[in-house]
Amino acid sequence: MNTDIPPPSEPPVIPTAGELFNVEDQLAIAGLPKPFVDVIKELTAFGVSPKAVVAAALATATSALGSAAVVRSLKSRRNVTPAFNLILAMKGDRCPAWLSILTDELYEWIFQRQKLLISWGEKELDKRIRNANAELQTQRNTSTPDILEKLESAIALLETARRPVVFTDKLMPKKVAKALKYCFDGAVFLGDPAADLVPNFAALRALEQRDFARMIRASWSGLPPFTGDEFIEGTTSLFWVIESSSLLALFDIEVVTETPLQVLWISSPSNGPCGGVKVTSEKAWSDYIRRILLFRQQREYVQFALSAEAAAVLGEFERQIAGLDSEAPFGIVRHLGFLPELAVRIALLLEFCKEAQDNEKVTVESATAAVRLTRWLAQDHLEVLRNHLPAIKPYADSTACADKSTPEEVMLSKIDRRGAMTTRDLWRSYNKPRSQWFNATLDSLIQSGKVIQTSDKRLTLAVRR
Repeated sequence: MNTDIPPPSEPPVIPTAGELFNVEDQLAIAGLPKPFVDVIKELTAFGVSPKAVVAAALATATSALGSAAVVRSLKSRRNVTPAFNLILAMKGDRCPAWLSILTDELYEWIFQRQKLLISWGEKELDKRIRNANAELQTQRNTSTPDILEKLESAIALLETARRPVVFTDKLMPKKVAKALKYCFDGAVFLGDPAADLVPNFAALRALEQRDFARMIRASWSGLPPFTGDEFIEGTTSLFWVIESSSLLALFDIEVVTETPLQVLWISSPSNGPCGGVKVTSEKAWSDYIRRILLFRQQREYVQFALSAEAAAVLGEFERQIAGLDSEAPFGIVRHLGFLPELAVRIALLLEFCKEAQDNEKVTVESATAAVRLTRWLAQDHLEVLRNHLPAIKPYADSTACADKSTPEEVMLSKIDRRGAMTTRDLWRSYNKPRSQWFNATLDSLIQSGKVIQTSDKRLTLAVRR
């Protein structure tokens, strides 16, 4: 009898966040289609952050595609569109010239759809659509395929004007629901090229902020957003360009920190030149986005599936992210859990953009390139979290601390940033803290004279920082 007992297999080694996200720029960018690579190389030559350019280019392309292509989610097993949530923090000029090169074609297309509806009105649009359909039926037996294709394109354009592609800076859940209803394919990205939306979001009531966050999370999972009254078919995605100084205010909002949104955070340390940016790849990029928009406009719809090999690559990345729980700083790991699903969306876009698709299958090559890109972009994402999330992260007790600050220092920082506030408001700014710990910390600050209560029973610092 063989009594040899095989040695126990060692558990797989989970890399640290620093190791997992350590991807060289050139290796990450190499998997992108040629129009991406060309415009990225030229724009980064101006000193712009490569990750900012790549993230903005990906967000532009996925927003242009809308719901014309979908793939099955890893977790929810529901169909999801390629659009993802991006918040791009810029230093100085919030809308630099290089960003306009990437987004102008998309914004112009949307503006033109909305302009037609405003200038003609719904009745005139309906009349033109009826006439165009009648002309198409008349020409079917006598005209060439090229002429018929042009007529069909004209009808599709009018249809998108009747229920135009939209983006909106109205962040109240009811306004978002209205935008979804009036968007011809139900794919709305929430943003405004002319405004920093952080003040708009901060101005919402707490209940509206929570409802807004629920809509974003539902859409990310492939579920129809729920407004509190009804489920709305469609998907939403964020594309915000904000000032770097707004990050602190945004991370001071509870729904952003306590119930993580599936948002990719990218911060650009350099905005490049203020104007006069000319790149030879601009026309090719605009043509590329225009072709994606035309596909969407024709009301085409393609459902992709993950090949077995692609699913294995993405599943391994999901396992690695889940394994970061013991290594990542307190609280940050919850904001990394969406990264495997982000890789799925990028893989869908890369596969869609191939000249020759593999029978509507996301191949292992696209999945591998998408995972590399996601890991690379996650370097900036993690850096933003480390710089902004720990300073306001509430603690479960007086010893648990993300940034090694004392509980007293954290509470002082909260009161300093928010100004005079009631004890109840301060308590609410934490994530259901233990009353014993909360009261002991506050009493310590009051007894030491660092915090005082005003005549209207509000808490404020004895000496402003």
